[in-house]
Amino acid sequence: MQEAVDLARVYHEDGVVHVERGVPDKVALDLAGYGHRVMRRSEIGNRDDGPIGGASIVMIDWEKGVLVGGSEPRMDGCALGY
Repeated sequence: MQEAVDLARVYHEDGVVHVERGVPDKVALDLAGYGHRVMRRSEIGNRDDGPIGGASIVMIDWEKGVLVGGSEPRMDGCALGY
């Protein structure tokens, strides 16, 4: 769960594909090669240049009878379940 939350994100808005710095350069260049307008975003910074979204997720593992969570390290919050 945590690995999924930690991955760099890609987001499309108003004709621009925003990619966080954790996205490999090859992926950003491939997107641009397909005709997309690509903008790199830092993982810290102001609202316009910060992380793309935030996440706190909880998965129910029915077989083991436990909850497994992951929480966004780049923003405030935590994963809770009961």
